[in-house]
Amino acid sequence: MRKARSETNGTGEALVPLLMQRTALDEPRTIADFLEMVVAAESVHKDAARLLNTTVTSARAAGATWQSIGKSLGITKQAAQKRFSQPAVAGSLDPNERILGPTTTFDELQELALAGRYGWHSVQVGANYHRMLRSPTRWEHVRVTISAARVRQLRDEGWTIIDSGFPYTYLKRDTGVVAFLEPSDP
Repeated sequence: MRKARSETNGTGEALVPLLMQRTALDEPRTIADFLEMVVAAESVHKDAARLLNTTVTSARAAGATWQSIGKSLGITKQAAQKRFSQPAVAGSLDPNERILGPTTTFDELQELALAGRYGWHSVQVGANYHRMLRSPTRWEHVRVTISAARVRQLRDEGWTIIDSGFPYTYLKRDTGVVAFLEPSDP
């Protein structure tokens, strides 16, 4: 197995192009410019954390142990499990809410398509899960690689953004068709 590691001096040089894509600045000069860079850096940080969570979940789905994940990150098995386990849902869910997960980039669209047929639609995207609400109509879900033009096109076609974070934007659309009854429905 080959290792893909970024060779930097610890300043995040590999992330500078991502940072610059998120600002309209060529070079910060004023305090306002530097504050804009801070906001952009925080955005990159959140996206990197989300990507790390997704890759850890994918590794778990592929059979990696918490011990091997912890070792690859230079932390203990317990620290890895605590940091990356599915978060507990605070409080009880309303009968018209549920958590769909754990999901990975490999299976989430198939799971969302199935849930959408029964009237469930995503209202929040988390690290390897979706918080879902139920409605009387069927829903469609898509995940696109971040592209302002593609997202604009989908929004023009009636899609609504659920969440956006590197490298994906999630959208949904109400089909207006009556949802199927779930087997447990009366």
